[in-house]
Amino acid sequence: MGQDHYIEKEMSLDEYIIKNPEKNFFPQGRWGLMSPTIWSGDLLIIELNSRPRNNDLVLVQIDNEFTVKRFFKTAKGIKLIPDNPLFKEITLQENNNLIICGIIKGISRFFS
Repeated sequence: MGQDHYIEKEMSLDEYIIKNPEKNFFPQGRWGLMSPTIWSGDLLIIELNSRPRNNDLVLVQIDNEFTVKRFFKTAKGIKLIPDNPLFKEITLQENNNLIICGIIKGISRFFS
């Protein structure tokens, strides 16, 4: 017996994934610091101008260097923690220039 395949409803991935198109961008790069969560070559769906909460994945610029880390705000300040245990966390100092570019809302991974 064969299986019947049917479409329950059509949907636009743009509408499903991207709630505010004017506030999103999609960088692709080498994200080794966040392996195994994010792989090199993954396309990130980033929402701009959002305030991060603890454990959010964020794209940040620290002293003119871009990185992706998990955001944590503590009584002692802001910590940025990689998912890859081979890399160290960053505890921001007063002299660091931090720009939170956006929160990672999704990841698109392509297989060849």
